[in-house]
Amino acid sequence: MPIRPVYLLASLLIALLTLSAMVYAAPAGQQQSLLVTPSASAETNTASELAIKQNLAPAKTANKGSPNRKEQLANFKQQLANFKVSTNDANNYFEQLRDEVRMRLWQFEMALDSANGVYDAAIVDTAQLESDHPGFAKAMYQLPKGIVTVDQLYNDLLELYAVRNGALQLVSSARRQQATGAALMGMQELRSEFDLIKLNLRYQTLKLPQAYLQLQDMLIQAPVALLWIVIQFLLVILVFRWWRNWLPGTLQKMRASLLSIRPRTQEVVSRLRGLWYVDQVRAPIEWLLLFGFLFSLLQFDGLEFVRETAAIIVQWVLFAWIAVVLLNALAARGAGGLAGETAKLRLHSMRLIAIWLMLLGLSVDLVDNLVGDAALISWIWRIFQLLTFPLVFRLLSIWHMELYIRLQRESEPEVPEDIYAAQRGVKRWLGSAKVGSLLLTSWLRSSLLKRIDNLDASGAAGSDKTANNEEQLEPTSSDIHQALRHSDEVLPRYSRTERRQLIERINADESGVVSIVGERGIGKSLFLNQVAEAHNHNSIRIDCRRGSFDIVSAEFLRQLGLSDIEATDDIINEALSKQDIRLVAIHNIHLLARPVMGGLTELAKLTDLFVRVNVPLIWAMSVDRYAYHFMNQARADYYVAESIIHLRSWTEEQIGDLIEKRCESAGIEPDFSKVRVPRQHMDTEQDVIEERNRAGIYAMISSLSRGNPSIAMRLFAECLRVDNKGKLRVSLPANLDAQSLENASINMLLVLRVIAQSELISIADIKRNLRFDQPVIEATLNFTVLAGWVEHQDGLYRITWPWFRTITRILARKNLLAGVREEAV
Repeated sequence: MPIRPVYLLASLLIALLTLSAMVYAAPAGQQQSLLVTPSASAETNTASELAIKQNLAPAKTANKGSPNRKEQLANFKQQLANFKVSTNDANNYFEQLRDEVRMRLWQFEMALDSANGVYDAAIVDTAQLESDHPGFAKAMYQLPKGIVTVDQLYNDLLELYAVRNGALQLVSSARRQQATGAALMGMQELRSEFDLIKLNLRYQTLKLPQAYLQLQDMLIQAPVALLWIVIQFLLVILVFRWWRNWLPGTLQKMRASLLSIRPRTQEVVSRLRGLWYVDQVRAPIEWLLLFGFLFSLLQFDGLEFVRETAAIIVQWVLFAWIAVVLLNALAARGAGGLAGETAKLRLHSMRLIAIWLMLLGLSVDLVDNLVGDAALISWIWRIFQLLTFPLVFRLLSIWHMELYIRLQRESEPEVPEDIYAAQRGVKRWLGSAKVGSLLLTSWLRSSLLKRIDNLDASGAAGSDKTANNEEQLEPTSSDIHQALRHSDEVLPRYSRTERRQLIERINADESGVVSIVGERGIGKSLFLNQVAEAHNHNSIRIDCRRGSFDIVSAEFLRQLGLSDIEATDDIINEALSKQDIRLVAIHNIHLLARPVMGGLTELAKLTDLFVRVNVPLIWAMSVDRYAYHFMNQARADYYVAESIIHLRSWTEEQIGDLIEKRCESAGIEPDFSKVRVPRQHMDTEQDVIEERNRAGIYAMISSLSRGNPSIAMRLFAECLRVDNKGKLRVSLPANLDAQSLENASINMLLVLRVIAQSELISIADIKRNLRFDQPVIEATLNFTVLAGWVEHQDGLYRITWPWFRTITRILARKNLLAGVREEAV
């Protein structure tokens, strides 16, 4: 159940009231010494007091007879800056103001007890004050000259508090810590500020009738002004209702107009995205503007306090609403790092943080408006610092299992998952914090290496290539390339956690649709094959390479031993149960979807097949990562996204292990001893230069391939050279010259984008998607084929392996791959 901000705000207020009750609940003798004893018992310095009396004597009486304390404070600041007084003088000055504040609070409370209105006479019984609070100078029990009414006494109290808060900024750090801390002096100041808030509320209740009286006077004496306020109120309500009805339709028309533009340039895409975000955040912004205008209409005596307090609360709540709406929008669009398998966890976490920040800002703003920056604000900060711990504990609880799964993917520790999942309490939090710190350290290290690699890889590759040419090294044979590129050898520990979870679901006779999402070459098919061979039942394996559901359906029935004529629902379910089939592995399900109008028909047919089966069965389907993002944007992900397993990029260690296993299975022993690896990639912990170079090559290949094993093996195969003695030597991987792609036209990039999102696509579908003229598409495809960027297979086009990573990275940087960031490719 989500935590509502109002509940957290209520909890905070209860904590503050409890703290206040603790102060009020002190024993009688202790309370007298805590709250009444004058500060004369604190440090006394005769020379300091004399300096204050001579240099800081109260200014001449203001208009109402009260001392002009603001001028007095400014005078003190100037003398402190000119070293005419010391910090010790500031401490004594603050002590005098504290005594005056306490006395003024008691006087104000006594005046409120006998007043029926704010303009009644301020009646103060000096004898009673002296009896209740002894120890002060005689003159302090008297009201200042010129203070006659309760309203004048209230204004004098507020001015005195403002000067007291200003003096608090001038005292020594030790004295400020005492005044805002948990010691005796700090509790006295906290009590004084609570008393001010309590008395302020009492005063405002007396002042509220003034608003009614002013309204009555306006109705009798100046009805035009009141009528104008009513007219403004009605007009803004009517405009608000019209605006909320007009704007959504207008935004929809603007969006439709932009969608009809061909070709769809980057500027058009940016405008579309901007319109979408405006539509998401317009509601809280509209309410914020409405309440701001309505509060400006409440210009009545007696409503200032209510108006200011309500404005602060409404503004912070609406700002929090805007923040949460933006987070939801980012998650829905798959941008800003909120896309993927952890979207819900990240959104939940950021909502908790947003609520924490909103309550902190609201509390500080309210207290600053009521009593200023002093003891109570310091306590607010302390309370929220303490609330940071439950917030962190809650975040660690949310990310508990995800952190462990990520640690398994990084280092595959031999820790049973059920033991880690069973941890509770402090042990659970400490374990999550430890795992999080390890993952953060690993991420920082890998990010630094990638940055360094991007700067130096091209130059190092060029120098190594020159050296190889001088030594007349020759490329390796195609047989070696074939053996390294095409093999069923995989690392059993890669994605072990995901495989185990899926196998447990199959063995438990669960039903559902599971999508295995990963980019081309990451190992989706091998993942499904490993799952099919590891569970305790039989499986069916189907490939969607032909892009037709009829072929998929026919292959499904063939493996069941049925014909299309006899394949009724009952017969299909009976055959599945009889053959003990619990898994149907469908490879490359994205080839059933085409990025054109009506291109999701084949996927819709597949969902009908899911409905026809009612026996316990897991439908596991591999989906290309970029095609899945396209399907998600087209709101077609519900066909294949009941449960999603994202196959992540391989780690540097896993890439290195895979290369060694492939070399071993191919019967080759590459020589790493003579390659010149940049120093930042070398493993300095190794004593042998060959091992240092080996680790450096693996790190560079892992960085260039971005953790894709298929690309990594092709890069490694290109690094192998044959010297004049017939020995295989390793050279540095070379970056492709992507300058021509960087300068490519928007039409060419859009064609490459469509191919990347489909993996395999026909020229007819490209035309229907982009709505370009046929000659434009043919010319673009001919150029990309000649450049080696795209290959043509059986009437279909796809991006070639050597250029796959470069093209996807450039498209992501130009924001042409939906939901994909540059760092992720």
